[in-house]
Amino acid sequence: ADARFGSKDDNCSAAYNTPPRAGKRFLNLGEGLNLLFKDSSADKEAVFKELFFTSKGRLNRKSYIYRSIFLSLVLSVIQVVLTFAANTIGALLLLVSGLFGFVASIMMLERRLHDLDKSGWWMLLLCVPLVNILFYIYILFFKGTEGPNQYGEDPLQS
Repeated sequence: ADARFGSKDDNCSAAYNTPPRAGKRFLNLGEGLNLLFKDSSADKEAVFKELFFTSKGRLNRKSYIYRSIFLSLVLSVIQVVLTFAANTIGALLLLVSGLFGFVASIMMLERRLHDLDKSGWWMLLLCVPLVNILFYIYILFFKGTEGPNQYGEDPLQS
């Protein structure tokens, strides 16, 4: 089995040890959320890591946008709730949720760059004024390389 989907020794469900769809090796957001919330036998940690916390592989435009929107919405709700908890614990949880979102965003951006056959180091262009706007347009709108590249299989074909 693919390392992303666990091995037979893991306590993963059969649905997650094998690709989510027949012949497919890419986990989209909808499939991941179903495994997280509806499949009690799924390895939730492995699913969550595959969705947001791995820099291995590729992430196509649609999946990048959907995951980014989902993450932004969830973190916004958490931050609104924690803002009303005006105490030290609320402030610490707010900081932790911000770090969580930052790391997840970096990991997803790296996978999106891999789909464009670029190294994750290219994200440093987001620190350059004006160039960052053009670069983010490139990330959002340019199609990834067709077929396999040095970072893995094409998520649209696998």
